[in-house]
Amino acid sequence: MVFATARSIRRAQEFVQKVTIDALIAVNGAVIYQGEAKIKEHVIPEQAKHDILWELSEGGVKKIAAETETCVYSNHHAPDCDIVKWDFAENVPEPICRISVHHDDPEYIRSIVCRHEVLQLYTVYGEDLFDIDPAEAGKWNGIQFLSEYFSISTAEIATFGDDVNDIEMLRGCGVGVAVANAVDEVIAAADFICDTNDNDGVAKWIEKRIKFERRSLTNIELMSASSTS
Repeated sequence: MVFATARSIRRAQEFVQKVTIDALIAVNGAVIYQGEAKIKEHVIPEQAKHDILWELSEGGVKKIAAETETCVYSNHHAPDCDIVKWDFAENVPEPICRISVHHDDPEYIRSIVCRHEVLQLYTVYGEDLFDIDPAEAGKWNGIQFLSEYFSISTAEIATFGDDVNDIEMLRGCGVGVAVANAVDEVIAAADFICDTNDNDGVAKWIEKRIKFERRSLTNIELMSASSTS
């Protein structure tokens, strides 16, 4: 079983500590762990990192966060002990795997990102929060990597999702399941709909559809679950 989440490594730990998993795809596919070992990582290239953070800062964007594996550099206050207050006129001294931006003009953000082929853009939690990721990241890319790593066909993988960054993996794997309170695009992309995530929908679907033998899945070899985003 694999968790695939847009959450950081730090924020995913509350789930990882409760469930035994085979691997963790975090930061929307930018980082992959098997146990304590990091087996894959994508970071935003140095020049793109410098250029886009400088341009966003010079453009007056008031809420920018640049995420590393250990902390978040941010130009605005947030209730998180891992936040490092930062003026993005100065270069971030560490590799970063994601830039998050709050802004009310999606086209402005897209116009900046589209000039960098090494980056991709996701709109999350409505229309004013954007995640800028390395182009090689993404949950679906992470699942394809793990399918080769574990020698399991993607046709034998069941995925569960709720937001737009889950669509590729729902369509690409053998079975795609959307929770009932997923966004409309995810519902449309799924093969099945389960109960809501607030009502244990994923657990109910697994219990009904998949037979377990010890820790091995007999019907579907590997399962990737989206944990809220």
